[in-house]
Amino acid sequence: MNLISDRDVAKKFAQKIVSEIVFYNQDKAIEGIINDNFFDLLHNEIEEGRNIYLSRVSSNLSNVENLYDLAIVEIIMEHGRNIRSKIWR
Repeated sequence: MNLISDRDVAKKFAQKIVSEIVFYNQDKAIEGIINDNFFDLLHNEIEEGRNIYLSRVSSNLSNVENLYDLAIVEIIMEHGRNIRSKIWR
């Protein structure tokens, strides 16, 4: 299997992984956004996703792991924009 070496493709792959984490764990994700403990509630899923991501993306890309972390923030903002939460009043 070839590793992803294109930055845009890596970013989209990270977003897909995180979107699936949120989709398959909707209740935990909503609770985590509301209570500002998203990362605690979904820690195992996030790390499993990170491992999958890192196994498929070339380490030669600069800040490769930051793309995954950025995807988490983007997906939280996207999926949580209509949820009342302490983190964005």
